[in-house]
Amino acid sequence: MTNYFQNKTCLIVTKHKKEQIIAPILEDMLGLNFIHGHQFDTDSLGTFSGEVERIKDPLSTVKDKCLLGAHVPDIDFVIANEGSFGPHPLIPFVKADEEYLCIYDKKENDFVVEKMIFFETNFLKETISDLIQLDAILEKLKYPSHGIIIRVESQIIKDIQDPALIKSYVEALLKDHGQCSIETDMRAMYNPTRMQCISQLTKKLGSTLLTECDHCGWYGFKIVQQEVGLKCSLCKRPTISTLSHLYQCKKCGFEKKKLYPYNKQLEDPAYCDWCNP
Repeated sequence: MTNYFQNKTCLIVTKHKKEQIIAPILEDMLGLNFIHGHQFDTDSLGTFSGEVERIKDPLSTVKDKCLLGAHVPDIDFVIANEGSFGPHPLIPFVKADEEYLCIYDKKENDFVVEKMIFFETNFLKETISDLIQLDAILEKLKYPSHGIIIRVESQIIKDIQDPALIKSYVEALLKDHGQCSIETDMRAMYNPTRMQCISQLTKKLGSTLLTECDHCGWYGFKIVQQEVGLKCSLCKRPTISTLSHLYQCKKCGFEKKKLYPYNKQLEDPAYCDWCNP
């Protein structure tokens, strides 16, 4: 089964140049041959800037993206990515990037999905009411290495790289409306920080696909459940740190529990609710 992906064809469904980061990694890890040149309107499933509302949740959306490319002939796999940005699910005052990466096996009519949550994001929106604020806001949003979007009411201005043009647009909007907002362009091709997150997630998906079931040898033997309860080294009470991972095979249903997946059998008291409330 280790050669299941070798020399098979794969298509990446993207409008935002994600193939530049995904393809080289999975070519190296899995031996896939990537097909290029197909154009897909992934914006039809939702846009970060809000012109098209994303109706479904990220997991359903990333699968739908894969199916956009499933009709292309002579391919074995389709890959797609979907990201969401906002408060971290466990730390609401911290912004986070939640990324999904999905591979669709056409022959098996099956999906394998991996997800990661990243703190590394420049996701931000700032209101500007005076042109003197512009340079500081652009620096905060990591411009010019990262793209920006200018917004006022229903008007959205994006794909601007020229700083003089940005200043001109902002100046005109301030004159007409008194203020406008400037926000990060989270499309991958304009956001190197997000591209790095997608790179990490691609490596995780590659590792999952290379992990075979101990029972039947099928690919994608992956974590389906995390159990907390790692004991504190001081008081020996259970903490919220990970005690075990449960792996499951989608092909035969075999399950295996792995204790102490992060190679530690006791937790530091600093992370214990009893010792460090």
